[in-house]
Amino acid sequence: MKLSHKWHIFIFSFLFSFLLWVSVNLGGKYQTFIKVKIEGVNLPKGKTLLEPLPEKIDVLFNGTGWQLASMFFNPNLKCEIDLSKLTKSNFIVLKDEINHINKLPTNVNPLQVLPESLFVKLDDNIEKKVPVIPNVLVECENGYGIMGKIALNPKTINIFGPKSIVNNISFWKTAYAEYKRVKEDIITIIPLFDTLNGIVKLSNEMVGISIEVQMLAEQLFENVPITLIDIPEKENISILPNKVDVLVRSGVEKLANFDKSKIKVYIKYEQIQKDTLGYLIPQIHLPEEYKVIRIKPSKIEYIIRK
Repeated sequence: MKLSHKWHIFIFSFLFSFLLWVSVNLGGKYQTFIKVKIEGVNLPKGKTLLEPLPEKIDVLFNGTGWQLASMFFNPNLKCEIDLSKLTKSNFIVLKDEINHINKLPTNVNPLQVLPESLFVKLDDNIEKKVPVIPNVLVECENGYGIMGKIALNPKTINIFGPKSIVNNISFWKTAYAEYKRVKEDIITIIPLFDTLNGIVKLSNEMVGISIEVQMLAEQLFENVPITLIDIPEKENISILPNKVDVLVRSGVEKLANFDKSKIKVYIKYEQIQKDTLGYLIPQIHLPEEYKVIRIKPSKIEYIIRK
């Protein structure tokens, strides 16, 4: 018990001495570099930064140890850079700006700043509407598939930024996402890709994404008529056969409600003009949710009557 009591006294004495030493030393005057956030203010009307300002600058301060120590943990310490007098490109002398540091303790003085200057480029600030492109990978379970295209909401966004950059942007991607072993619809929200943060601003940070997934099936549609297209009036052309059977793959629900008349099988006059084989391959148009697996017969013979 006596030994334990002695240890308590020793630890208390050590901590008291240490705190007293820290208090005495932090009361003295010191100089040290502290990182300070910077923010551009008073940007000329209709202008924007072509390149973002650095997040922080290094400023040498003079003050008591207590004051300087508190500044290391002050999230509101910030230097405002006045951009109102800038034209297209200018050097900003930072030693003229460090007197505009917010939340600076009394009697703490900035002495030096690194870097000593910033080169600022400005450009016209413009707005442009661009389509959103999904940047996603979807892998369905065996026997399942995606029905049509991935739907986005909104389909377009407005982007704001320097004219020289925005004019070269024709679309904007979503952030990359993967969905694997999928066998049901995906409805979620996904962020937009942001490689130009601080330069180009977006009207939306997120978009809704909808992916329809169904179990796959196949169905045979018989005796689908072939249409001849762009045949001149003076031409008398017959095809044999004039109907085909089409095997279509899609979702179970899609096929159950599918109208056979939506299958468009056709041959263009241009194909006849360019033919060197003596037969034609019919072309087929289907809604995007459907896929042609087989057409029978696949080769169509034709006769041109004089």
